[in-house]
Amino acid sequence: NYASIGEWFFESLGGLQPDEDQPGFRHFHVRPQVEGPLPHVLVTYRSVRGWIRSAWRKENGRLEMRVEVPADSTATIRVPGCEVTADPGADAVRTEPRATHFHAGPGLHTFTAKLG
Repeated sequence: NYASIGEWFFESLGGLQPDEDQPGFRHFHVRPQVEGPLPHVLVTYRSVRGWIRSAWRKENGRLEMRVEVPADSTATIRVPGCEVTADPGADAVRTEPRATHFHAGPGLHTFTAKLG
């Protein structure tokens, strides 16, 4: 079934997941699964508020993630890895041993992390 493959790609690899408490992607989560052999992924979704994009690339033991949050939306973004850095528009809200969670408002946000 192609629909379930697309859903798996969208929700697992791209990590885009709606927040059921805030419908219409007023708030959503980005939790990409970067383990495995794929070197990069780009997922886009046109929500009622605008385009949402989740992209990541692995290279030389480093991860670079870019997440675009549309106007009138916020996102909680889980960046896997350690030594995570983020642009000034994203605020760290929780740290785990191998990931950091950020809260971000509208705009394009870039994150980097060391994998492994």
